[in-house]
Amino acid sequence: MSAGFALATVTSGHAHANTAPNGADRDFIRWDSQIERAQQNMGEIAQRRAGSNSLREFGRRLQHDHAAAYSRLREIAETIGEKPDEPLGAVHLQVEHRFEAMPADRFDMQFARHEIKDHGNFLEHFRIEAARGANRDLRDYASWQIPILEKYLKEAEALASEAGSR
Repeated sequence: MSAGFALATVTSGHAHANTAPNGADRDFIRWDSQIERAQQNMGEIAQRRAGSNSLREFGRRLQHDHAAAYSRLREIAETIGEKPDEPLGAVHLQVEHRFEAMPADRFDMQFARHEIKDHGNFLEHFRIEAARGANRDLRDYASWQIPILEKYLKEAEALASEAGSR
């Protein structure tokens, strides 16, 4: 299918043009595939390593919500002929190993700070895709994710404050 070909999809009985993804959309799919899977892993690490119950619960929800996002991303990707299942990149694996090996007394604060930085970065990318993506399904997906990512950013900020007061 050529990049200029418009797909018609039906939503709530109304036909909407859904433009085929452009190169930026494809880059977003590959990037977000890495992010969603890496965040699932980070959530699992937090559940095992966190000292505070609130950070363990944050990790549980992080794992669950990013798994749901990845599932939705895969559905969209498959409908447009993309395959987001590349192995996790070296940078993500290095971050995971760093948190696996981190001393317990530093884990909660460092994890919360890491998630603040990550979710701020994620929001930037998702806002761009929501505003400028060529493919409507990807724009809708990005728009759906923005309030969830904002919630995680605020929660990570609160967790960092909590860890700093201990």
